[in-house]
Amino acid sequence: MNKLLISNLVLIVIILFLLLSGFQTEEREGMENVLEVIDQNPMAQKFLQAYPRAKVQGYFISEGVIEKEIEEIRQDCGDGFEKQGYWKFQYTDVKENKSMTLWVDPETRETVCMVQEILNQDIVIPLGIKQNREELKVRKGSEFGEALYFYNINGNTTYYVKVDILERPSFRVEMEPMVQRYNPMDRDPVDMNVKVEPSELKMAEPEKHPPDEKYIQIEGIEGYVMAKSVGFRFYSPKPKPYEEYPQEKYNFRLNVSAIYYKGMRSYHYDSWLVNYTIILT
Repeated sequence: MNKLLISNLVLIVIILFLLLSGFQTEEREGMENVLEVIDQNPMAQKFLQAYPRAKVQGYFISEGVIEKEIEEIRQDCGDGFEKQGYWKFQYTDVKENKSMTLWVDPETRETVCMVQEILNQDIVIPLGIKQNREELKVRKGSEFGEALYFYNINGNTTYYVKVDILERPSFRVEMEPMVQRYNPMDRDPVDMNVKVEPSELKMAEPEKHPPDEKYIQIEGIEGYVMAKSVGFRFYSPKPKPYEEYPQEKYNFRLNVSAIYYKGMRSYHYDSWLVNYTIILT
């Protein structure tokens, strides 16, 4: 057995003994090799090699408990996380502010979800915008894309973000998602592209997450944060064969506004101007 795991697994053994003592015989027999499975898990090995002082706790979570918490779990593990019993192993290094959670299928003994987090987070960014680049330099006749990312680190409010195009090039531009009306029955209606909810920093991008969520890195901040994106697709005109043409430059200007709710009323949070320069060569 890996020497790094020996001290960590002592705690697991104690916990598993207490848990298994209340299980049926067939359940105990089905879990005989769970410690061996975790010991051989490459994600566990990698985490403990990086944080050898991490404490490990193991629990069996029943299907009934999973069903009650399924929505919250699926925020980290994706919609494919099934309602059944699981082994849950938590690795925590308080000194390094790092933690990892593994969800293990008791039948297949495979890890179905891994979540890494940064603890004791004191970073709060209610609503941030990430613009990857300001200048888009491409060949004339090409189809290309760009995206703006919106994130909410450890905030306490959900924001509804709307993007308006103030100035655009003469050729075709598509925006996704488009502006749509959000019209809850008990609140003011608002126009928006994306809904940006508070999220915590993760050590790594979760393996499974909803397709409309992206995990990005922010300069100067350790870890990954969940973000919602508004994408743009540009269709520049194709030049005629053998035609010589000068370099063309276009401005693409956006106004970003954010709304939040307080009670049933909607309020304006802030607005930003975002500028791109498109150069066709």
